[in-house]
Amino acid sequence: EEALIACTELKKFFAEDAKTGTEDFFQMLSNFVGSLETVHKQIKANPKKFASLLRQNSKRISLHRSATETAGLSKVDEEETPPPRSAPRKSAPSLKGAGKGGKSPPPK
Repeated sequence: EEALIACTELKKFFAEDAKTGTEDFFQMLSNFVGSLETVHKQIKANPKKFASLLRQNSKRISLHRSATETAGLSKVDEEETPPPRSAPRKSAPSLKGAGKGGKSPPPK
């Protein structure tokens, strides 16, 4: 019973539908973690290939931080507010082709 309660709370944390089965939920989490591990290995294996993507992300975050400081928001607000996105996030599989030919694909 404690495990069921903990699983239900975990589903709520990830904003997952309560009707989602426990096995399905943990399979999704496992797939997500596997995707993160794959991307991490790709970046570690060839950091130059992904350097421009990492720089773009850090610039986006620093721009967001300066905007929130200018607006007078507190650190708590800053941590809870995600940085603005100019383009949709790329999924793990789409990063595989980034940087072919020594250049990153043009931003969308």
